[in-house]
Amino acid sequence: MLDKVLLRVLLPATQRTYELRVSWDLDAGHVARLASTLLAAAERDRFVPSARPALMLLEGSDAGRLLADDAVMRDFVADATLTDGSTVALV
Repeated sequence: MLDKVLLRVLLPATQRTYELRVSWDLDAGHVARLASTLLAAAERDRFVPSARPALMLLEGSDAGRLLADDAVMRDFVADATLTDGSTVALV
């Protein structure tokens, strides 16, 4: 799919990974809130979303770095920080 990136989102509370395809036009903060809402519904017995969720890179030289909330997915794809199948943690 053009202008979308497939992310593997790790939910540390359950150690489960979920796939989420998101538009390049969304900012990382919006993606984190969206993922948090969706995963809270899927894991309602084990996960309570935080008020300010964030996404953390789990791969590459930037592993452990939080994605800036106001940065757009398109920028992360353009500089190859994210590619289809990249794994991020919801924190």
